Amino acid sequence: MSDSELRDLLHAGATNLKVAEQRRNLAVTGIGLVTVIIAAALGSQEGWVAFLASAAVGALVGYGTSVYLSRTAKAPLEKRGIDVDRLQVM
Repeated sequence: MSDSELRDLLHAGATNLKVAEQRRNLAVTGIGLVTVIIAAALGSQEGWVAFLASAAVGALVGYGTSVYLSRTAKAPLEKRGIDVDRLQVM
């Protein structure tokens, strides 16, 4: 693989990773918003226990979604042997 092909591959991979990170942040923000709305609705009807339970479930769903989307975004680059933590696009 020539230097220009490697540079193009790294740039495309970094750009795809950046877009996937923005998509992940949007998804986690949406999950957080839905969690707060549902927790507030349950909390106003059932009390603090329902509020805390629904907030905990929402936090687990948000964390799981974040980890899953992060791993699926990094997988194609890691398969090619690229260190994702050092890859940046300005």
